[in-house]
Amino acid sequence: MIIMNTRIYEIDYSIARYYVDEFYFSNVTKLEAGRCVLDLGGHKTYKRGRFNIEKYPLQVTYANLVNNNGTDIQCDGAQIPIQSGVFDAVICSQMLEHVPEPALILQEIYRVLKPGGCLLATVPFLFRIHGDPYDYNRFTDRYWQSLLEKTGFIDVLIEKQGSFYT
Repeated sequence: MIIMNTRIYEIDYSIARYYVDEFYFSNVTKLEAGRCVLDLGGHKTYKRGRFNIEKYPLQVTYANLVNNNGTDIQCDGAQIPIQSGVFDAVICSQMLEHVPEPALILQEIYRVLKPGGCLLATVPFLFRIHGDPYDYNRFTDRYWQSLLEKTGFIDVLIEKQGSFYT
């Protein structure tokens, strides 16, 4: 059992997923109620961790390559069929390692965000290669910092997760 931030967790899933969930629990509360959020690559049902954005007072749209688990928009993340500047925030959780060119996805995320919008994203670094259906890359924090700034994002904050065993 782990007690963190006054929440008690029974660890019955991976420590890596625990840190991903903690990142979203800590940051989603910074979004004001009623904001429009795109969950790119997310699932409305059959979520993988404990974090569930549906429990927050936000207007969430789910976009995914596959049309299951509650997808609102079926699309490739590099070509989101939404006009520019629609979303206040985009969540992109553990997806960018599954695309051959993450820069294209980030450009599209930037396009659909309103000016001043927020991207909350997680990507693995020291984690086993896994399917879903493909796994293409692991990049350093310097790569992400550079790519995000090159794309146009400002105030980029990269938080390292985990420890020696994760």
